[in-house]
Amino acid sequence: VKGGSTIIAFVEDPDGYKIELIEAKDAGRGLGN
Repeated sequence: VKGGSTIIAFVEDPDGYKIELIEAKDAGRGLGN
């Protein structure tokens, strides 16, 4: 969905695990990862 402030990305780990990364416009500072 375009225009949304939330970005959802699916990343596949080298081990084969699927990690769902949810990055919000303001939550980006809270993650710090």
